[in-house]
Amino acid sequence: MLDGMSMPVLSAEDYKKWDYLPKAADEMKDYLEHLLADVSMPYEIETRAKSITSFLTKCQKKKYEHPMKDVKDFVAARIITDSVLNREKACGLIRKYLQCVEESQPGAAEHGERRGYDSVHFIVKGELVPTGWMIHDGALEQYFGQFEGLEIQVRTVAAHAWAEFEHEYRYKGTFYDTMGPDDKKTINDLLCQAADDRQRLDDAFDKIVRILAQSDAVVGQDTAALDQRTLAETRHDPLTVRAMHDLLEDRFPDDSDASQDGLRFAIELAAACGLNSRTSLSAALDDVDADQVRRLMETTVHVTRVRRLDDELLALCGQRYIDATKTIGSDPWVANREDILRWRYDRLRGKLNIYQIIGADRPSDLRVPLSATRALRETVRILADRNGADTVLVPDVVSTEPLPQSLRPREVTLADGTSLWVATKTTLAQSEAILRELLARRGTVDIDVTKSGGPLPQPVS
Repeated sequence: MLDGMSMPVLSAEDYKKWDYLPKAADEMKDYLEHLLADVSMPYEIETRAKSITSFLTKCQKKKYEHPMKDVKDFVAARIITDSVLNREKACGLIRKYLQCVEESQPGAAEHGERRGYDSVHFIVKGELVPTGWMIHDGALEQYFGQFEGLEIQVRTVAAHAWAEFEHEYRYKGTFYDTMGPDDKKTINDLLCQAADDRQRLDDAFDKIVRILAQSDAVVGQDTAALDQRTLAETRHDPLTVRAMHDLLEDRFPDDSDASQDGLRFAIELAAACGLNSRTSLSAALDDVDADQVRRLMETTVHVTRVRRLDDELLALCGQRYIDATKTIGSDPWVANREDILRWRYDRLRGKLNIYQIIGADRPSDLRVPLSATRALRETVRILADRNGADTVLVPDVVSTEPLPQSLRPREVTLADGTSLWVATKTTLAQSEAILRELLARRGTVDIDVTKSGGPLPQPVS
């Protein structure tokens, strides 16, 4: 309750609640980072715990009748995205996973000289869908049990810049309050002008995001070809839970291990691509630029090896992967898997390095986009068939003898039945350097390799 001076009367128990608010704010930030990890979009998250001084000041200004119940932002979070489109993705996840007791856009009601604020506000009270991301008996769970809500604001970077400036110089600006009406009107008019510019900036950013998301660049490859390549191997090399565990551990050693259910989920994902053996899955993933996919999908939290596999299969097969796997999984958190995959695909499409072999001596079946490692293998095959196997040998990369398994060698069979082994565990820069070296030896063979439509980049001196 409030006393005669409009200040809240707090009990000793009330004051104790401030002891864990900073920890609850930290846990809320971790929770939101996990929530947004699947979206793979640019964002920043800010969280804070309201201080006692700030609480008392707000109560004095708002004159709450029941301050400990009426104040809903003892802990507050803010998500800042690059565009309105991505803001709506974040809002959709909040609505799906958290108990939203209030949702509003406070600036929508402002017109004239007070317009400009653009932010979606949620008051949430616990989880709607259990995720396992909230620490059991942690500070955040304790917060939801004792307070009436937690505020989450979601806005674009342009809207955030406007709001921070307006908040500092008009909303809580002591100098603004003492100004005459003419100066206030000038400031209000300038803030409205800035708000209109902010709207144009958001519109431009949205258009850019849409264009990038609709790029016609090819990312995936034909899964039918994968089916043909893997059918014979499936019977002798089944993709069991143990085989999947070992493959993921080998490919993603720095990421978190998966549960048994997660590994079975991974097997379903691979099977949807026609990859039913460890050999076939490993061979297919060798055609993925793993380092680049990781950079494009970079998250602020550690993810499991199954998530890394999911990303790489999406890069490998593109839209076909979304169509084939959108309903795989029965847990509540994958109920909107199709949307999540589509959002991740927006991060990949048109951004992966695409290599192509060109020239009169290029085989007709290679008129397709390639990864760097596959472009290397196919270049080895073409040049060795024409000039001889000894002309393409590169120490520790291309050999007539099997290479160590640590290099993930792939066998390349020549037209005369000769086998070569080509390492696939190479960085992008290494693959390009070897391609340049092999092309320098091509002699009269009319082939070349392009990267994203242009020549292979020269090494940086």
